[in-house]
Amino acid sequence: MRTERTGEREPALALSRSLELARRLILEEGLRDAAEVRRRVREYLCASPGVTLDYVSIAHPETLEELERIEGPALVLVAARVGAARLIHNLLIC
Repeated sequence: MRTERTGEREPALALSRSLELARRLILEEGLRDAAEVRRRVREYLCASPGVTLDYVSIAHPETLEELERIEGPALVLVAARVGAARLIHNLLIC
């Protein structure tokens, strides 16, 4: 049986929302500078109450090498602490 700690649900949702932000920046706004996408996602997560950011990565989906420019598929990964839990989320953007 799963129980949620009071006040941790909303901060945990910030990780999913940060991936949606990255998707929007890349696919809808056409942003290709991976450092800028990382910066904006990092800024969003750092401003999210209850979230302690570990990392934001934008990598090649097969090699996991960090990308400088987004010219094809990209894997966006975020890791953060919410309460005692360390959460890791990712999204493949094609």
